[in-house]
Amino acid sequence: MQTLEFPLQGLRPDLASHLEKSLGAVPRVQSVHIDLDAGRVEIAHRGASEVGIRAVLHRIGVELPPPAARV
Repeated sequence: MQTLEFPLQGLRPDLASHLEKSLGAVPRVQSVHIDLDAGRVEIAHRGASEVGIRAVLHRIGVELPPPAARV
């Protein structure tokens, strides 16, 4: 299982449950843990599309840094 972690800049607390459900609906996502106090979301998955996950975060209104360059 793989894990992705993203900062939750710009996420309103009232949208946390909506974000959790939306991320959980992404194919191959196994679990979602949102920590509003720490300002991050952790997503456990089995080969889920990072692009798809980022699209959900963007649609909900989470401001993300650009993906890290892969070498």
